[in-house]
Amino acid sequence: MRRPRNSYADGDAFDGNVHRDKDGRLVTDNAGFIADDTNMPKGYYYSPTFIATVMAIGLGFFAGVSAFAYAAPVLSTINADIGPDPNITWVALIHPIALSVALTVIGRVTDIFGRRWFFIGGATLATIGTLVSALAENVPMLIAGATIKALAASTQLSVYYAISELVPMKYRYIANGLVYIFQLPASATAPVIAQSFVTQSSLGWRGFFYILTGANALSGLLYFFFYFPPDFQDKHGRREQKKEWVKNFDYFGVLLYSAGLVLFLLGLSWGGSVYPWKSASVVCAIVIGALSLIGFFCWETFAPLKEPLVPMRLFKNRGWASSAILAGIGAGIYYANAIVWPQLCQRVWAKGDVMYGASLAIIPSCCMCTGQIMGGAFAKRVKKQKYQCIAGAVVGGALIASASIVDPDNKAPTIVLVGLGSYALGWMETIAMTNTLVTIHDQQEIGAAAGISGAVRTCIASVASTIFTLTLNTRLASTIPAHVPQALLKAGLPASSIPAFLAALKTGKFQGVHGLTAAIQAAGARANVLAYTAAFKTVFLASLGFTGCAVIAAILSPNVDNILAGNGGVSATLGGRKNEEV
Repeated sequence: MRRPRNSYADGDAFDGNVHRDKDGRLVTDNAGFIADDTNMPKGYYYSPTFIATVMAIGLGFFAGVSAFAYAAPVLSTINADIGPDPNITWVALIHPIALSVALTVIGRVTDIFGRRWFFIGGATLATIGTLVSALAENVPMLIAGATIKALAASTQLSVYYAISELVPMKYRYIANGLVYIFQLPASATAPVIAQSFVTQSSLGWRGFFYILTGANALSGLLYFFFYFPPDFQDKHGRREQKKEWVKNFDYFGVLLYSAGLVLFLLGLSWGGSVYPWKSASVVCAIVIGALSLIGFFCWETFAPLKEPLVPMRLFKNRGWASSAILAGIGAGIYYANAIVWPQLCQRVWAKGDVMYGASLAIIPSCCMCTGQIMGGAFAKRVKKQKYQCIAGAVVGGALIASASIVDPDNKAPTIVLVGLGSYALGWMETIAMTNTLVTIHDQQEIGAAAGISGAVRTCIASVASTIFTLTLNTRLASTIPAHVPQALLKAGLPASSIPAFLAALKTGKFQGVHGLTAAIQAAGARANVLAYTAAFKTVFLASLGFTGCAVIAAILSPNVDNILAGNGGVSATLGGRKNEEV
């Protein structure tokens, strides 16, 4: 049932800016484009329909990212308010797990059946999820809201292909770069915004969920009134029946993929936090998940499927595969830094000032987001995208690894190195992510291509976050005993009081430590800071493993100047079967 390739024929009708065959199906060229910028209506990209659609996509992107990014830094505060409950960690765990599965499924399903109602439904679910979170009276209710939001985010974070298919191929870098503007008040500045709500707003942490509820609702309304991309009949014609496509959908593939990815990511997330790494729960989840994913790829490759979940020919496309891996590594380093960098800021430089620590913590994410915007703006003008990616990987990797010079007294050089390194990796990631949409051979499979590349991105990010966190915790287990007890003994604390002091470092309550004086406490705190900086040196050096892989992937990535040159091809137009006025 794979859609046959069409070409313009004598019986076709010209409907505004697109061609249709006798069955009403949109006719595509050999690359899957349905239109060209030369025959788009005058003023189309300045019309209320197009602008409102971009706003719907951008607001959804902002809300989808923020729902996780705002909650994560203040989970302990939320738990103290409506808990305590040890299951509070699920609020953070559920987002990447549900999203990685749903992105692939939504991408493929909307390629087949059309995106309009799925995106409206996603915005509606997101509105419900953030409202449930805002009204949560206990942690289980908050987890329920987080689960709803995570599933809804699969449409909201489909921003890359949702915007790319609406603009000519030659402008896709710019379109994806501009969308990152909506991320500046989301993940880029999340720690400061979240802490501000907690400390400055009468609503507390519930306040940002109310704001996101409004953003989701507005996004849904804009989708409903203005977003009319090609629907099922546009894609397949009047003779095709939805029930046939529903019947032949790859349900077993979805089951294998979902079970495998959920178990694998759960295992990585549980290890060292919820359960010990050697526990049966962690080992079984990772092993069974990996085996299920292997089974999924075998199923997709060898089973006689009419509509596979993942077109396996994508993995034979070196340009797409290398770009997907490269984007994943860029995101992986970003998310890993988002976990460990705030700890460095709070433990080493903030000196108890939470807002100051949060302000320092956003610097790498702001720099990376700026790099993503600028990379989108200039990737086509600079040309030679392969070499831009290589430069981004080499420069970004070298600068972040050089941050291993960190110590309590060289804050500014460390921040500059990490900030500039994040900027370079952001530039690289925008190019790589857009290349996963540019290099596919059939633009009518753009949702599937973006969905599976998004899952690859999430998996690599989860692995990177796990390795960075494990590296930090492992090093702290040796650096704290090596620095703190010796400093305490030298300052005059009795040896018998050292275990109590080490325990008090975690709670901040030193009243019960026998023989402790202000001078001894200051000496112990300074030694603890030195122990943390020693551990972070190793973490920054560990990033070389990922950036080294990024360099290899960048070398294998494509130059797409020949694809972009003069290519005004458009994969989808707004108006669909309804031929909306723009």
